[in-house]
Amino acid sequence: MFGLASEAERYHRTVTLLVLRMVEERFHRDVEGRPIRESRTPPEHLREGDLELKACPYGGARHGRPMNTGALRQTGAHWDEILDALGALRAAYGPRDGLVDAWRVSQLASALAWTYILRGETCPAYAAALAKAAQGVGLWAQRMIVRAIAERWQPPRLTASVILELAEQSGTLVGTTEACAGSDRMLLAFFEVMTGETPRAGVLPAGAHAFGAHYLQLKQLMWLLCLARRFVLADEGSVAAKLVLAAPLEPSDFFLVEPPDLAGTPRPTRGAWFAVLGQQVAPILPDGDDAAYRELARRIAPAMAAPGTPAQTFGALDALCGELLAAAEAGFRRALGIEPYTGALDATHRDRLVASSPRAVFADRLPL
Repeated sequence: MFGLASEAERYHRTVTLLVLRMVEERFHRDVEGRPIRESRTPPEHLREGDLELKACPYGGARHGRPMNTGALRQTGAHWDEILDALGALRAAYGPRDGLVDAWRVSQLASALAWTYILRGETCPAYAAALAKAAQGVGLWAQRMIVRAIAERWQPPRLTASVILELAEQSGTLVGTTEACAGSDRMLLAFFEVMTGETPRAGVLPAGAHAFGAHYLQLKQLMWLLCLARRFVLADEGSVAAKLVLAAPLEPSDFFLVEPPDLAGTPRPTRGAWFAVLGQQVAPILPDGDDAAYRELARRIAPAMAAPGTPAQTFGALDALCGELLAAAEAGFRRALGIEPYTGALDATHRDRLVASSPRAVFADRLPL
């Protein structure tokens, strides 16, 4: 099933945590030599000419902003492959068409590049380009989900034209450093496939749907745990806690949604809040292989409602983070047909999963 591999390859496949590789490896390139992360690639991993930024010619908020024409050129060259793969992922996901469903399909597409990389293969250009396009859709969908939760906004029925209009209104087409490089025509064609308005049939690598399911569940739980830790840090109130509280939200493509006064929010209210947020987590695989994440999400609410010191609550959340790490690692390996991970999973691994761990804030009060 797994084929033959050298001792070094076998060690790399069985000992190195796939979850942490996804978080920490930012140097990968596709078969055409383009950086997988494009402008999000750390400067030390960029080469001259990687980012070709030119003024955006399209109307609206993007006009005149820098856009990455190199990435756009690659996308155009592999357009049919991109839409076929997106259509295959949409068909595998099923006929659901809500806002959360749009986010999930975007994450299935964003994860596709990693199904190649984590198997030790160089990512095909179509998968890399699809992942980049889908990341923008994921940002838009997550922003709309937060709006629906925080403002009780009822999104309209999602069609390609509605998504494009909402993306323009919300400013999602304009990023911090560059604008979306796709024309309105390309965006509409992409959205039509994503919503199922225009079905496309493609062939996916083995395990792509299952891998993507574990990928999106991992990200949702990381978000919920990050939001939960913010309450604990506000309760602690120390200088060290405030420094961690000021760190960027994780994952970086999610948005903040919380009451205005974290420390002043009663614990029962916190529990009720996370019970609502946890409803976003639901299994999507027909065989239920990703069902464990729903239970992990459910357990955040009682952990936040329970009486205790900030250190005790952090300890409960940290234990859930450990279970999340183990569940995602096992799910990734099942999806990709890689041997189970047999090494230890300790606090060091949990802290590597996030960029700003609060462990040092509570270190003197946590059990050994």
